[in-house]
Amino acid sequence: MQEVEALRPRVQRLLDRLQACHDRRAQLLKSTAQVGAGSLSLNQLAMRATNGQREKLGKQVKESAARMRLLQQQSLANWVLAQRSLLHISQMLEIIATGGRLVPTYSQGEPLLTGGALVDQEA
Repeated sequence: MQEVEALRPRVQRLLDRLQACHDRRAQLLKSTAQVGAGSLSLNQLAMRATNGQREKLGKQVKESAARMRLLQQQSLANWVLAQRSLLHISQMLEIIATGGRLVPTYSQGEPLLTGGALVDQEA
């Protein structure tokens, strides 16, 4: 619990930063709506910039899109890994609970065999 409590200030700073980003985004959306460009994509907005800024903004938009795609792929990979780990743990628990037998753990009228083959080698 102390370690979780120690993370609280860091989490609060991250939440504050996320809120600031959200507020800035809302401000930018409001500004673009006022000039009639509210429904344009970032790439389209970059193309409307002046020649000096157009190239720089276009490059930033492409880099941001590439980073976003990488984050999406990493998130998907992490999700798949978590699901596979959960499945593996579930299967291991099932093996331990049944002692490696194919009969169900809970059965009606039949005596249950005790001792797990993986956990207790003496039983």
